[in-house]
Amino acid sequence: MESGHSVAGKAYRDTPSRCNASPLSHCCSHLLGAHPLYVWGDAHGVEARLIDMVPLGSPPAQLEGAAKQRSWNINQQNIRSLPAGSETFMHDTHRDCRSRGGLVVPIILARYSAPFDTYVESFWLFDPKERLRGVCVRKTVDAL
Repeated sequence: MESGHSVAGKAYRDTPSRCNASPLSHCCSHLLGAHPLYVWGDAHGVEARLIDMVPLGSPPAQLEGAAKQRSWNINQQNIRSLPAGSETFMHDTHRDCRSRGGLVVPIILARYSAPFDTYVESFWLFDPKERLRGVCVRKTVDAL
């Protein structure tokens, strides 16, 4: 059965719908990667969809609620407060991913195999007043 949710009037499916009606759904799901549709596409598209789910200006508690609702993996050990403009862990591939002067919250949004293990990572950037000011996304693949 397909699950989904609506945020700010926009509907998002949690799993690929084209496999659900098929008797081969398990195989299809494995080949496509059973991951939420909102993590499909390029980083900027994913970032825009995430901001729809957790709007700019939101407090950390709202992000935590969204993470629990969607089973995102918050990396509690690596939550940091950094000076504004500081490079983040993603700066090597995402040059504009810099601290906004408050918390930097790393979250793994999804992990799937299609055919290699792929992680969709995010950094949520807060200002000193604990308001969300941005999110950075990247996908990493563990290949052979």
